Amino acid sequence: MKIYHFVLFSFSAAAGKTTNLRKAEANDLSASDTPPCSLGTAPTNQQTIEKPQCAFNVASLNRGDVQIELPGGKVGFETFPNCTTIFSPKFLDELGVDHSTCIMSVAQLTKASFTISRLGLAEYMPQEALDYLEYLKGPLTTGRAGMITCEVSTGQFSKTRAAIKAWRPYKMTEGWHYLTFTDCNDDGWVGFGQDETVDVDIKYQGKLGYASPSQSSRGGSKFMSMVSTSYNIGNVGEQATNACCSPEPGVARDCSAVHAMIVSFDLSSVEKES
Repeated sequence: MKIYHFVLFSFSAAAGKTTNLRKAEANDLSASDTPPCSLGTAPTNQQTIEKPQCAFNVASLNRGDVQIELPGGKVGFETFPNCTTIFSPKFLDELGVDHSTCIMSVAQLTKASFTISRLGLAEYMPQEALDYLEYLKGPLTTGRAGMITCEVSTGQFSKTRAAIKAWRPYKMTEGWHYLTFTDCNDDGWVGFGQDETVDVDIKYQGKLGYASPSQSSRGGSKFMSMVSTSYNIGNVGEQATNACCSPEPGVARDCSAVHAMIVSFDLSSVEKES
């Protein structure tokens, strides 16, 4: 697996990107009466033939493409809710955690989650913390998570190659996720994105994507700055895409095919390709 580095970026820059992205979302992905244009008719300046790393499937730039968030593929820091009420001061000191912030590295978060499981402390924990521990069992440890590309718009902006609207069908991250890819260079696709809580910088090298999500509340009680790794694992098909992305009125959203594709994916194939 490739080595990647923890990246912090300016919140002011991220805020500007978010404004532009929401404008793109409103103009081209959500408010339009016509469906987003197909990438099959994308501008010729995509240069996918001359630059294989700029092919659409590298960055999941087709409707129905599925990405897996690789287990153990995160580095960075995040707030653990209620850490001082769950852990003893001695345990926090052993981990090296500042009691006043409850900000832990991925390694500290993982160790804390296994400690709770081993000692059977779950019945004494608030639901918020239990939900977070369930999340930790996903992309931070041995479980899996991911998203599906639901809508794609290309050739709509003067400085943008493509914008996508994706659905994340997993607890703790469930909801719409918006990404804009601004360029593709010798290393691959680059861009930015956001959901309801997170601003993201994105880079794709081959089929491996490196995202730098950053989040901070105004009061400073919540904090997250991570580098995540994802991988495009293929396309789930039109029927399953409709079921997950845009079910008929009165029909429950069904992302079971997306979950099944992610669960059955052979992670060793990523290691061989990296």
